Amino acid sequence: MHALLEWGTAHGCLGLFVVLALGVILPLPEDSTLLFAGYLISRGQFAPGPTWLAAIGGSVTGITISFAIGHFGGSVFLSRLERHFGITHRQIDRLAEWFHRVGKWGLVLGCFAPGVRHLMALAAGTARMRYSIFILFAGSGAVVWSSLYLILGFYLGGRWRSFDAGFKEHRLAIVVAAVVVLAAGFLWEGWSRRRAKARVGASAG
Repeated sequence: MHALLEWGTAHGCLGLFVVLALGVILPLPEDSTLLFAGYLISRGQFAPGPTWLAAIGGSVTGITISFAIGHFGGSVFLSRLERHFGITHRQIDRLAEWFHRVGKWGLVLGCFAPGVRHLMALAAGTARMRYSIFILFAGSGAVVWSSLYLILGFYLGGRWRSFDAGFKEHRLAIVVAAVVVLAAGFLWEGWSRRRAKARVGASAG
């Protein structure tokens, strides 16, 4: 990972863009690269404007690639789920419906959890979410995430490595928390629908 980080930052804004754009395909240290880029801005080695644009462009490109993979290859993945795990079309349709109702907010939160940002983009593509809606929410999350990490790297200075190491120690907890939030949203949405149906039935009776 250290070599990949050095390669990305050694190639300036182009390297930063590539690391963030290919995060779904290669195991690249996206968070660490953003922190280090912010640190290099503080030392005057990277220009703030171009670095910020490269970070946002790479982030948006990366999640768009994930979305496209889910959109064009998701049917193959779903067919395997049906065959090996007995998941029905009805369950898949319910998941897609939930994603359209609630899951778009998960796209924003998912940007801050390593691995989850691309997983959510894949799920959005598989659920056939409209790209305009996807990029509105996921793109907003990507802008905030990349900007925040550049700012953190800038103000942390030489302490960015210790911050990055501490963050990685709690990565599992962060991913689990993101999954719990999404699961809670799924359960809440289902409970709300059942409650609404019960009210309609009571009023009709």
